[in-house]
Amino acid sequence: MRTPAAALATLMFLQALTLAALPSVGQRVTFSLTTKDGTVVSSENLGWDAVVLVFFQHNCPHCRTDLPELAQALRACRTPLNYTVIAVGVSRNLEADYEFFLSIEAEGWKYADGTGELVTAFQLRATPTWIVLDSSSKVVLAEEGSPSGETLCSMLGGVLGGSGRYPYLLVGSDVDEQRAQEFSSLVGGAVVRSLPEEASYIVVGGPFAHEGKGVVNPAKSAASHMGVYFSKAGGSIVMEVRPIGTTYSVSGSDWAKRDYAVVFTFREGTRYVAGAMGCTRYGTWAALVWLSSNMNRLSPDTGFVLLWEDANSDGAVQLSEISIVETFHAP
Repeated sequence: MRTPAAALATLMFLQALTLAALPSVGQRVTFSLTTKDGTVVSSENLGWDAVVLVFFQHNCPHCRTDLPELAQALRACRTPLNYTVIAVGVSRNLEADYEFFLSIEAEGWKYADGTGELVTAFQLRATPTWIVLDSSSKVVLAEEGSPSGETLCSMLGGVLGGSGRYPYLLVGSDVDEQRAQEFSSLVGGAVVRSLPEEASYIVVGGPFAHEGKGVVNPAKSAASHMGVYFSKAGGSIVMEVRPIGTTYSVSGSDWAKRDYAVVFTFREGTRYVAGAMGCTRYGTWAALVWLSSNMNRLSPDTGFVLLWEDANSDGAVQLSEISIVETFHAP
């Protein structure tokens, strides 16, 4: 949360702060509102993959600074979701709320006058308050104050769509960094070496590529969440996928000719963590090549086992050389 709750303006709709906490993540909220352009938005017929509601007042200092900033951040957010943002004025002067909304020039956003029913439905106590709903009107984010642009973009990508935008690509080796940069040029995302604090990210490379990163090996941690374990045995690298009870191995004679990889994603708090991990660098390369054309296939707690075979013997990975061996789910 970028704005301290103590500094937020009290809702003018309320005579006393008697409401409970905001709706919890996963809770379905029943509501209905009509935007200024006459669009009826309700929990019974949401009409989008996701809806972002921001409750504000024209005279709330943090609303006046945060809404324009987040409107700019969302314009730069790349996500395949069909979503909308609705700014809901909740001060005693709704005309002034609407005038402020027009002044921020939030392209694509809608405006609605707030009502006592909306305040009660969302248990509003302060402004700004941001609520993100999925297509079934379930809460995926509820925050008094303003989330960061990265958090919102992550929610609109990984959490809601299961695909979307992962702002960071976490690498552990120079070779994987090169492949991650190629992936970034196609799909987006900043290539980093340190674990992101808030936003969604893709771990590029398996545990052996991330050794020496301190107490927590991010690749080992992410893979084990999905029931995937990497080990070395007799000159081979072994990838065990426990949810399907199958083990895959790559030996020295397979180098630059054949490799296995996993691609997966899962939710971690308010963000998503994805993995693109091969037994060797070639498997990781193959995972990124496949993922760059299949982001829309990512789904929470679902993974794919991939096989790459160098059909044309050029020592490079092409999409046509990659096949799905198995699909699995987190244990």
